[in-house]
Amino acid sequence: MNKRSKQKKETNKNKVLCFSVLILGLCAVVQSERCGAEPDVGPCKAAFQHWYYNRETTSCQPFIYGGCSGNKNNYVSKESCTAACTGKKHTCLRLRR
Repeated sequence: MNKRSKQKKETNKNKVLCFSVLILGLCAVVQSERCGAEPDVGPCKAAFQHWYYNRETTSCQPFIYGGCSGNKNNYVSKESCTAACTGKKHTCLRLRR
């Protein structure tokens, strides 16, 4: 293998490493927003029972949601909260819009 081929191979390894670190960082931020924030009722005045993930109890708990704004730690069902925030942490790449 010549010098140029070795350099290209090293460059590709570095790109993969940088991309992996970037994705892991993004996953941590997304997971933190989706499953770590305190429940946020939002500014509206409705009263819907929604669910949020409580890190202290490591479980999903109900809260009253006002119907608008809030944050991403806000789920319409206990099942959707549990699926997003417990068990395997593979959900970070499925970015919620």
